[in-house]
Amino acid sequence: PLLSPVAEALARHSSIESRRKAERLIREGDELFRVQNFHSALQKYKLAVSTAPDLAEARWRQGHALVATHNYELAADAFKRAIALGDDHGRDGFQLNDL
Repeated sequence: PLLSPVAEALARHSSIESRRKAERLIREGDELFRVQNFHSALQKYKLAVSTAPDLAEARWRQGHALVATHNYELAADAFKRAIALGDDHGRDGFQLNDL
């Protein structure tokens, strides 16, 4: 049977190398987001998600970029997947205003 996308992401644990690459992509996306290049930031966040699907922060950032590009349904899905990936919703103090 096929797994749901969330179950699939949970079943796959990213390697340390994949997580590092995803974190680099997130930082690149954050720089693009900061200068309001939301579409390019979204692409970086999507790459981060595909590189490390179990990294919730990549999905949170993807969701914020989707909101910024007016893709609200996709944003809601990204946020739901981020929530499903972990119970740490504090997000290390992340605030959209910081970007």
